[in-house]
Amino acid sequence: MIALLAAVTLQVSINGQNAGEITVTQHLIDGGGKRVETRNGDFVQTTSYDAKGAPVSMRTTGRTPLMVTFDKEGARVNGELVPLLKNAPRENRSEFWFLRDQPKKGEEVSVYTFGLNRRQWELTRIRFIGRDRIGNHVQHRVATHTIDAWLDERGLPIRVEDDEGLKMERKK
Repeated sequence: MIALLAAVTLQVSINGQNAGEITVTQHLIDGGGKRVETRNGDFVQTTSYDAKGAPVSMRTTGRTPLMVTFDKEGARVNGELVPLLKNAPRENRSEFWFLRDQPKKGEEVSVYTFGLNRRQWELTRIRFIGRDRIGNHVQHRVATHTIDAWLDERGLPIRVEDDEGLKMERKK
């Protein structure tokens, strides 16, 4: 069983300049996991997570198609291993915040996430700041980079901003 939860379209800008739009779709899948699809023109990224929020696979289509699978050793990008320490946390319960689970204000997760652009594992700290006038405010910190996201009650983005000039806002 795959259940379509919802899709949202976001207007993207970089340093105030229009950069197009993306569509984000989430599905719950058999076994309690989820699948997230991000679409921008011909580029599509599909990521699947197990019921505990650990990545299972990531696939991209477009100019440079990639297939990433995850196992106990790390990530395999088109078959090439990008290792992760054996006991490094990769179960990301924040993947299900608001979608399935309700975090408490101030709840935090520290997890290694796989950065597809750099093809490396990155320690990410994710914190539920609380609910404000925009939505459920969740902050992601990766090294010196910060991303603030406001999510609706289904866990889909309303607004996303980073400290490098990226802004995505849900189209009305």
